[in-house]
Amino acid sequence: MGVTYSSTATVTYEKIAAAYPSTGSKSIDITSIPQTFTHLVVVCSTRRNAPGAGARGVDIYFNGDSGSNQYGYDGWYLEQSGVSSSSSNYSSAQGGSAFDGNTPGTTYNFYINDYTNTTFYRNMRTEQGRFQGGSIANYVYNNTWKSTAALNRIQINEPFEGFVSGDAVTIYGIKEA
Repeated sequence: MGVTYSSTATVTYEKIAAAYPSTGSKSIDITSIPQTFTHLVVVCSTRRNAPGAGARGVDIYFNGDSGSNQYGYDGWYLEQSGVSSSSSNYSSAQGGSAFDGNTPGTTYNFYINDYTNTTFYRNMRTEQGRFQGGSIANYVYNNTWKSTAALNRIQINEPFEGFVSGDAVTIYGIKEA
């Protein structure tokens, strides 16, 4: 028994929502996510609001769930100094780091598979690329939300200095036909 692959499958991306936070705002809350797609992709482009302060990450929450140890992740990093990894449990899914407002910043792609499924925990893969002061780094995180609830709300927080003008978050639904 094997896996059948159809090369004629059609995959479409449809924009669900876009947000452009103002400088200093600390949260983007996307509610009423339709349950009509197979998967979700969240594209987030951020910079820091505190030049010289170093790296800080964004947090992502599903359905407002910020309970202790509700999210777990494994991460792999490729920086100029080499490859490393880590894993842990957190009260939010880990988005990685954003950098100073005077640099190109950080781009995150969050892939949330089978987000309407109510049988299994929700998995999310995060790809992150950043640039600061001539240093380039790439990160991949595999996150798990320890809930079987269908996902209908995504909140992205920059809990430190807040977002910067020009930051953007777009959520796409993926349909397979």
